[in-house]
Amino acid sequence: MIKKTIAAAAIAACGCAWGSTYTSSPVSPASCAILSEVVITQRELIGPSYLADEFEKNVTGRCLTSEQMAEAVMTLESAVHQAGFITAQISVPPQNVSDGTLTLHYLPGYLSGYRDKESGDTRFGLNLIFPQRADGQLNIRDTELGMTHLNQLSGLGVQAAVEPDPLNPGNSVITITQQKKRSINGSLEINNYGSPSTGSRQISNRLGIENPLQLYDRLFIYTLRDMDSDHSAGVKFIYGQYRLPFRHWEFTAGGSYIEQKQQYPVYRGSLDYFTRSKTLDLNLGRKLLLTPAHDITLSSGISAVTRHVTFGHAPLTLPERRSVYWNTGLNHRWYLPDFTFQYQVQYKHSLNRFGALPVTEKKLKHTRQLMAETTLTVPFRLAGQVFYYENVMRGSVNADKADEMDYESLSGRYSVRGYPFSHSMSAARAFISRNEVVWQQVLPDHNLYLAVSASVNAAGTLVFCSEGSPEGFNPQLFTSGTTYDASSVPLYNRLVEFKAGTTELEPGLAESWDVSEDGKTYTFHLRKGVKFHSSKEFKPTRDFNADDVVFTFDRQKNADNPYHKVSGGSYEYFSGMDMDKIIDKVEKVDDNTVRFQLSRSEAPFLANLGMDFASILSAEYADQMLKAGTPEKVDLNPIGTGPFVLQQYQKDSRILYKANEDYWNGKPKIDRLVFSITPDASVRYAKLQKNECQVMPYPNPADLERMRADKNIVLKEQPGLNVGYLSYNVTKKPLDNVKVRQALNMAVNKDAIIDAVYQGAGQKAKNLIPPTMWGYNNSIEDYPYDPEKAKALLKEAGVENGVEIDLWAMPVQRPYNPNARRMAEMIQADWAKVGVKAKIVTYEWGEYLKRAKAGEPQTVMMGWTGDNGDPDNFFATLFSCAAKEQGSNYSKWCDQSFENIILPARTTADPKERAKLYEQAQVVMKEQAPALIVAHSTVFEPVRKEVKGYVVDPLGKHHFDNVSIEK
Repeated sequence: MIKKTIAAAAIAACGCAWGSTYTSSPVSPASCAILSEVVITQRELIGPSYLADEFEKNVTGRCLTSEQMAEAVMTLESAVHQAGFITAQISVPPQNVSDGTLTLHYLPGYLSGYRDKESGDTRFGLNLIFPQRADGQLNIRDTELGMTHLNQLSGLGVQAAVEPDPLNPGNSVITITQQKKRSINGSLEINNYGSPSTGSRQISNRLGIENPLQLYDRLFIYTLRDMDSDHSAGVKFIYGQYRLPFRHWEFTAGGSYIEQKQQYPVYRGSLDYFTRSKTLDLNLGRKLLLTPAHDITLSSGISAVTRHVTFGHAPLTLPERRSVYWNTGLNHRWYLPDFTFQYQVQYKHSLNRFGALPVTEKKLKHTRQLMAETTLTVPFRLAGQVFYYENVMRGSVNADKADEMDYESLSGRYSVRGYPFSHSMSAARAFISRNEVVWQQVLPDHNLYLAVSASVNAAGTLVFCSEGSPEGFNPQLFTSGTTYDASSVPLYNRLVEFKAGTTELEPGLAESWDVSEDGKTYTFHLRKGVKFHSSKEFKPTRDFNADDVVFTFDRQKNADNPYHKVSGGSYEYFSGMDMDKIIDKVEKVDDNTVRFQLSRSEAPFLANLGMDFASILSAEYADQMLKAGTPEKVDLNPIGTGPFVLQQYQKDSRILYKANEDYWNGKPKIDRLVFSITPDASVRYAKLQKNECQVMPYPNPADLERMRADKNIVLKEQPGLNVGYLSYNVTKKPLDNVKVRQALNMAVNKDAIIDAVYQGAGQKAKNLIPPTMWGYNNSIEDYPYDPEKAKALLKEAGVENGVEIDLWAMPVQRPYNPNARRMAEMIQADWAKVGVKAKIVTYEWGEYLKRAKAGEPQTVMMGWTGDNGDPDNFFATLFSCAAKEQGSNYSKWCDQSFENIILPARTTADPKERAKLYEQAQVVMKEQAPALIVAHSTVFEPVRKEVKGYVVDPLGKHHFDNVSIEK
């Protein structure tokens, strides 16, 4: 366990609380918590400002129950994933809030959180500011913890005084004074911490200006008493800072104005000493994340200080002193399972220009300081409480060098006049060691902050290390497996389902069905009592019925449907498989019966209804959102009948689901499902080893042997129903020439790719469909690896040596391509041997797909995992003329001879006849070469040994409704 909290009050006190402040007019109903001001601070990484906007929209000025408060805090938790550190200032009148199960005493204060890189653990703390009673006394009646702390302080001979807080009218600052020779001054902080755990934070490369100029005007009044003197001081402190973050760099510019008045006891009186200082600071820092366990921060900066001093009753004003400081530093932190260790080294060089008494001539002095500091933090438990032992050791060496001068009266250092270059030198060494124990109160399980996010390792929570962010949450609109994993699988159901781990169909939302003799009429008898999900915006008033089925398919088919063009209105799968032409109409017979009338017999029709695009949406939800003027919410905030309910989504970070208590097929065995979005396979593997996630897709082939040897990991495998390929855009020159496409195929050494990229986890492909699928044509001979023949074909095609072609490589790992970048580099090298220069291009996954569907690339790496076990799912979906129009045919190849084969294959009911037709289709593809067909892979999925019931799906899906975790 690692110390992960930083007191927000201390941040505010030092004037370094970078952030954006949001205010609104608070409401004040009785027994209600009101957040009237929010300050969001982002430290570790740069996060988008919309997080603060979202928090303000959902929280500011609202009356919140404890459950709603927990939801609000979850917004902050998302920001922790994005930013690493976050602080929210909570300004709440003290009051009691009760929702029938939990009573909370709210006081103004700071809510802070810190996200640990290695463990994924997130902590939230609440630092309270106590309001002042009318009689000026401290109001701590509602806080037992506060009473305990003050009593303990009193027992140590420490007195606590209460003064108004100038920054927060109506609140108080606690000044602590110890009646001994030395005094202790500071603010009392009372911290409660919960320990919710989350998924993994991903580094975001963003450019943006966050945290505009912040000004702090603070007045500190304190009194010191000891046996020998009476010394009082007043300080007025104004500080402003501007922060510009970009990627991992951070530039800050700040300035301050300080006035200080002091009184020194002298013979029969006192001497006033007044100083006024102005400071300008510039600093540039760079964070280097070496591993998830440690990081280095490098920084360098310059400061300019002007100081005026006046003292005495006369008064006497000293000459202005100007100083310039240059500093550079290094901070290195380790986060280990049992302790945290960090050290920092800083070198500071200052140049001071000043006048020394009694001489008024300006002088220069150089000051150099080398400082090193180490901090060791070790957590431990005692009597059910969490303590942290912290040891801080600091050492420094200082050296001063002054220009030739006689005497420095103020500093008291003496210099002897000598040669022209003589100088004075003085050195000082200092070393301190500080030890302290920080006490933390562990909150009970029902506490507000633990309600935000239970530990990921708690029973009933499973973390899936997803390889990327979904494009959206309506599977009708997309075709990527990443999107389906996050939407159609956990959130929705279909009329028929594929039995997990097989390509066999079983009843889904339809209990049974009838098919007419001509194969054109399908009648489905719907399951009764199926509940749709509920959300803050939608509460269903009825169960699933035929209206939902009609709406689901009419939206995709009917251009006049009000939802047809919502969210872009691109139904690639539906149209690419000719479903808009195959389905003549969908009609409601009664609430529990629906009939599909087809325009022709379609052999794979039933299997098609088990695919992701056929996920059933709620017609009632759609009607409500349409009336509200927000139809797009149907696609953004999904409502389905599936085993899990979407709770929260943070792009490139995580997705939170909770079990559907009313799921028609029985409540899932886990209570919560977390998708920790982790694009890098090596990072996914590291998380799996540390039990930060329990299921990991798409491992690096090089890691398979290590996984097999790990006793805590079970490596599951299954022959993949997939293909990895490189599409040639036949509408772009020179790829419109079939000889060029054939030449490029001959130029690629597939055997080398299988060895280097798949490393024993794949086989060389010569056909689009895998050899395990019926209809596979084994008689076809693949293009040989023949660079010389490739050169000859390119010459015949009139392609000049040195022609440039774009080669797009996927940014994610998929089952059919575990390392697209490496594959692209190998193809690039092979093509270079025949005189073709390939330029490798890549984008973020969503952008990559969008541009590829629009036909932008010349060549684009893609792949496919079958959805229904039917060859039509490969040929029609990826290379038909209909798929060209819808975007899933990335080669933009539309060949009529090919169409004349696959269309009859879809309509005939004879399996043998269909197989012969698909064998012919493979011959046409070989001759026309619309793509380089590279490989079929074996699917490997490592899971933690505690995971029970998980099966590898041949269709590439990840099902968790029947999965459990054993401790």
